[in-house]
Amino acid sequence: MPFLSTWVHEPYILKTYFSGRVSGSELKVSMLEYLGAAQTQPMYFMMDFLDADGVPNEMLNMPAILQVINHANTRWLILVKQESASSYMTQLLSRDKVKTYRDRETALAFLRAMVRIDTGEILEKKAEKS
Repeated sequence: MPFLSTWVHEPYILKTYFSGRVSGSELKVSMLEYLGAAQTQPMYFMMDFLDADGVPNEMLNMPAILQVINHANTRWLILVKQESASSYMTQLLSRDKVKTYRDRETALAFLRAMVRIDTGEILEKKAEKS
């Protein structure tokens, strides 16, 4: 399973879990899923790279990820990965819509808090599978 997108809290938070070597085409497919979800309502996205062999270098240059970041309905795009120099670059390019975390639970807690601030809806913490 190279990647899998699932709802963490439908219809607000969509998570994509990556494992092994991540290709540019896999990133593009996940970005198309995100764009589809963002067409009708505000969305919060999480890309989990903790079990992947790193984040592809071309990620920041992909038109699809820039479309997701700049979409009017994208509230946050969270990257969960090991810290690297590209984390700072990602935040510079994103105009405060992208954050990087080193662990899943902190990232999900942030997204739940943002949903509560933006919508008033309180999302209950769920047990996470990977």
